[in-house]
Amino acid sequence: MSEGDEPAEDALRWLRFARADLGAARQFLGDAAIPPHHACLHSQQAAEKALKALLRAHGIAFPPIHDLEQLHDLLPATSALPASRPHLDRLTDWHIEARYPGPWAEPTMADAEQAASIAAAVNDYVVGEFGRRGIAVE
Repeated sequence: MSEGDEPAEDALRWLRFARADLGAARQFLGDAAIPPHHACLHSQQAAEKALKALLRAHGIAFPPIHDLEQLHDLLPATSALPASRPHLDRLTDWHIEARYPGPWAEPTMADAEQAASIAAAVNDYVVGEFGRRGIAVE
């Protein structure tokens, strides 16, 4: 956050980046020439930035981590995702597995579709939380 930025303004910037990543993931799903790992990575980033946006809306500082469950656990109980939080652990895995080759299987199109669906659910939840906090989302 830049000096002088209000937490709501900063939170909206984070959310705008999250929504752009989600848009990229969805666009990649529609292009057979783009490998599924790109959609998986952007889905992970969309969920990560959305959670960080919600943390900023609460004025909560967060460490430079990519683990979505750890980020989620920083939220107050009143803003936590429902107990059946949507596979945040699986999205966290894509932060590495979608970026680098390794001993894991490459993501499939089904993996990419699931990742985008989870990221969309997280983003929708955060947008709803912004509304409940009186933060208008364009």
